[in-house]
Amino acid sequence: MLTNVPLLPAVLVSTVYLALAACGSEPQSSAPPAKKASVAPGPATAEAVKVSAGMQIDLASGLIIDEGWNLVLGHCSACHSTRLVTQNRADRDTWERMIRWMQKTQGLWPLDPATENTILDYLARNYAPTDSARRAPLAARLMPPNPYR
Repeated sequence: MLTNVPLLPAVLVSTVYLALAACGSEPQSSAPPAKKASVAPGPATAEAVKVSAGMQIDLASGLIIDEGWNLVLGHCSACHSTRLVTQNRADRDTWERMIRWMQKTQGLWPLDPATENTILDYLARNYAPTDSARRAPLAARLMPPNPYR
């Protein structure tokens, strides 16, 4: 166990131990924690920024603060950066396939149905596919002449 390493500060040892326990080789129980996490929106940290009317982003995680965001923060960031969540866009079925892949190949623990549904609802609502931000190509008649043709 890492607690016998004298050169590592206690905080680092605790962080490494928690990360290994969350993603490691020991199977995780699907039983709910003793104190159930709240799914009501609200900042987990003191730092949040309002992006638009009614939308806030947690500055520490980058996640949109909405119902279920704290479950996403707790379950997803146990093994990887929340940046992997915020940089992806998918529909509910694709998010579910990603969860199944992580459970099958990456050691993600089983999620109880209520928790999984809340997480999937959050992801589908806040990180759904969007139209491209790029403009449509210009019509050929609007293009400048190409001197290389």
